[in-house]
Amino acid sequence: MRRVWIGVLGAAIGCSVAAGQGYVVEQIAGGLNHPLDLAQAPGDATGLYIAEQRFGMGTTGEPYARILRLDASSGVLTTFLTVDVSLVGDAGLHGLAFHPDYATNGRVYVTVMEDPPSGNRLLNRLYEYTIKADEEPTRRLVLSYPQNANSAIHGIGWIGFRPYAPLAERSWLYVFVGDGGPQASSGSYVNRAQQLDLVYGKVLRIDVDGEDLYPDDPDRNFGVPMGNPFHDGDPGSLPEVLCSGLRSPWRGGFDALTGDLLIGDVGFFSREEINIVRPDRLGEDFGWPSREGTIEMPVPGVGGPRGDSVDPIHEWAHSTGNVSITGGLVYRGPIGSLRGRVFFGDYVSGRVWSGVFDRQTDPADFNGQNIVGLVEHSVAWNAGLPAGQVIARVVSFATDLYGNLYVLNYGSGNLVNPTYGTGAVFRLRVLCQADFNGDGLVDFFDVQAFLGAFATDAPEADLNGDRAFDFFDVQMYLGLFSAGCG
Repeated sequence: MRRVWIGVLGAAIGCSVAAGQGYVVEQIAGGLNHPLDLAQAPGDATGLYIAEQRFGMGTTGEPYARILRLDASSGVLTTFLTVDVSLVGDAGLHGLAFHPDYATNGRVYVTVMEDPPSGNRLLNRLYEYTIKADEEPTRRLVLSYPQNANSAIHGIGWIGFRPYAPLAERSWLYVFVGDGGPQASSGSYVNRAQQLDLVYGKVLRIDVDGEDLYPDDPDRNFGVPMGNPFHDGDPGSLPEVLCSGLRSPWRGGFDALTGDLLIGDVGFFSREEINIVRPDRLGEDFGWPSREGTIEMPVPGVGGPRGDSVDPIHEWAHSTGNVSITGGLVYRGPIGSLRGRVFFGDYVSGRVWSGVFDRQTDPADFNGQNIVGLVEHSVAWNAGLPAGQVIARVVSFATDLYGNLYVLNYGSGNLVNPTYGTGAVFRLRVLCQADFNGDGLVDFFDVQAFLGAFATDAPEADLNGDRAFDFFDVQMYLGLFSAGCG
């Protein structure tokens, strides 16, 4: 059947038409209270969901955060969900992910750092909310673990499901977990990122639909994929651990084409870095705290890096003025000229770059400079924005179901001393989606590029964002190509 669709599309080829500039950057939401994450819910074609770090005190006197729904057609913001959080330090609502089957099961996941019932150790928690029409949301605790004493940094963070995962893997949730602080220079620092029997300083992979692996533990309510690297019965390691040796893995994301997971790890004294987890290379150690980026950085009681630790694919020195990495995320959306590029930024400087990574590179050749062809976008993007709008405090990148890229501006103040109402969300919007290869023309080569992507189930060929490659995508491209670009 797919060959028939391709033949029909091939018959529609006409002459070439100039498409003009490929995309614009535009603000789609402003006045936000420190947005940290954005996602689109499967089954909601026009809604974008924005997670704010924290909002204020609720009617019960407890601090809370909001998840807002932005109607992309009208620009109207409404409150979708409120979540209890702590107001201490970096605490708050950190991550947001919708179950791939949200349209039928109504399940959404959030990570928060919240106040404990007693004591001085904040709680890092992963919750599952079930949303049903005309009913109050219900909440289930999936994971809970304490923060280090007197620390409100390096807690639980980004979460996500792999786009286009095989059916058996659709319910596998990936969870970024920091080392819990305090800083490595503190006399109370404990090397937990290297201890495989602890969650700190790791990426976890759990199955939210699987049989509970810990039925007697109220703080761990999830299954674990059998393919996890430490799911081997060894009591010295947690089966949910996917990789280790991380300090503050704040943001990252999947390459929707390959399944590679990129991790932006915020550094300490010297380096910011991007690490990569490939589906065929699990269980790797990225070296912290005995390594920071590609350099040895011993801390008290810790020697040099283990011989099997893996260098990052990208790093930069703090001497550049960029000291808090955000990203990275591989773009697989409708802008042909950007497709396949790794986007990342810096929270402090507000700068944004993209570059190209060759995933065939042997990990033995990772040297912190494996993302090449770097382009800085910040100046050009800001120059095209109206007065009063600016991309700064780049705290997160996100994509919707169509692969569009979003940049979240945290706003004024900082994670510890926020200024509310100054956050914003920006979107890269394609100007001519018929120009599939991004060369500025609408012609045979665009059809050829679409056919190639469609034939190989490449994410950019899923034009309607339904996570399937079928007649409806071909029908949509026929319409785009026939309309051309005005």
